[in-house]
Amino acid sequence: RVQGESRTSDGLEEIPLGDYYVYSIDNNVSLMPGETVTLTLYSPRNISFKKTYIFENQERQKKEEPLTVELEIANTKENNLSIPLPAGKVEIYLETSEGNIEFIGEDKIRQVPKGEKAKLIAGRAFDVIGKRKIVNYDRQRKSEEGSIEIEILNKKEQTVQIKVIEHISGDWVIKDSNKQYIKEDAATIYFPLTIPSGDSKIILYTYKKEW
Repeated sequence: RVQGESRTSDGLEEIPLGDYYVYSIDNNVSLMPGETVTLTLYSPRNISFKKTYIFENQERQKKEEPLTVELEIANTKENNLSIPLPAGKVEIYLETSEGNIEFIGEDKIRQVPKGEKAKLIAGRAFDVIGKRKIVNYDRQRKSEEGSIEIEILNKKEQTVQIKVIEHISGDWVIKDSNKQYIKEDAATIYFPLTIPSGDSKIILYTYKKEW
């Protein structure tokens, strides 16, 4: 037996092989011509996830649309996982109040090692709306300044977590902002917001570039 291997509850063996994992099957599987057989890699398990609504824009972009729903899953023991998750398609279903299972979307994930996080995009939220407009734009010979107004409306019956992502290219600074922001990298800032049910929040900020 190979040291470090583990057996899933479905009879598959998870065996490290250098930089890879090999999954062996206890029994032979016979296939008819043109037939496809699906095997369960891991047994069903209860896990938790973090849901965030994303509104992502570029500098002079004007937009009004429902926000993207992002699901973040921690691949950890505390979340009943800590398993090597292979890359592939993930289908997302919800249980209705009548007990039926409804398909709501699908996404693809990369390989997710133990201890890392997987992120899925699960469509758009009907009741969480983002509105973005340019309230002022001034371009000079060696400078540029833009003032942005972003409004997020939560028409759901629950409090929601929002991430407003703004991409700004070039050599820039934020002159003014009515909300706290985080600089993610040289071309990206984001505003984390918590919006109660039936409420809305407005972001006002101004960026300036010089060259």
